[in-house]
Amino acid sequence: MIARFVHVHVNHLPADRFPEVTGDPMMRTDMPRFFFDAQNGVDARDDVGRELPDTAAAQRVAVTVAAFYASDPDRLIDEGVIVVRVRDEAGAVVATVRLACLVEAA
Repeated sequence: MIARFVHVHVNHLPADRFPEVTGDPMMRTDMPRFFFDAQNGVDARDDVGRELPDTAAAQRVAVTVAAFYASDPDRLIDEGVIVVRVRDEAGAVVATVRLACLVEAA
């Protein structure tokens, strides 16, 4: 399988479509920081992260990121799975989102 994957950092998602991830990612608050690593045959590690209120909010953002990747048909031409792993500041994976694309010939 030939994997084609263009990494779009969570902090560069279009603000009008993804208001939950807007704002300055480097601004420090008392909220925990989560990192969103994406994979579709190629790993794209998030080294900046995003401060969010809790793990549930991070899970919602991970679904949003996966859906954004899947919204481009060119990223889904090759069968595969888009995976977004959410890490906390300690590096522990706290959530994983998988979107699968499987094309079957009739």
